[in-house]
Amino acid sequence: GLYFLAAILLSLVAFSKRAVGDRTSWRWGVFALLMLFLSLSAEAEINKKIVDHLSGWVWWFGWEVVELTIFILLAGFLLWALGPVLSGMSPRIRRGFWLAGVVFVCGALVVDNLAEILFRGGSVGMYLLEEGLEFSGLILLVDAILGYLSQGGGQITMRFIPDEENARD
Repeated sequence: GLYFLAAILLSLVAFSKRAVGDRTSWRWGVFALLMLFLSLSAEAEINKKIVDHLSGWVWWFGWEVVELTIFILLAGFLLWALGPVLSGMSPRIRRGFWLAGVVFVCGALVVDNLAEILFRGGSVGMYLLEEGLEFSGLILLVDAILGYLSQGGGQITMRFIPDEENARD
């Protein structure tokens, strides 16, 4: 849900940037695609399937090594791709994007790996903390994107027009 919402909002930013000829539109598009991938990954539990597949020959911290490598590559790419965009934002919106990232990473990597090390992944409290931080990070990201959209003077409107055939029911 929240990953997909973030992907949609980031796509709106990318399309609006492209419509006015802004050369940063591709950066927003890449971020949107990343969120879409994370949305699909969360729904399909891709990381669990990878761990299950590799569990026979990967040592105990196998997934954490893969996860950390992927994170470092994605974080580096996002910093390179979005660095120029972030530097042009108002300080409040920029802090919102940074805070969203830090909170999300604390849940996705720090708490998740601590739970695995300390409790072999079996602590309900650590699981709730991990998921809470991840979802809080996503909520902060959605808030930052909406703040960014509103800062540009644009507006998002939705209209629901009833279908005349179904309106009679």
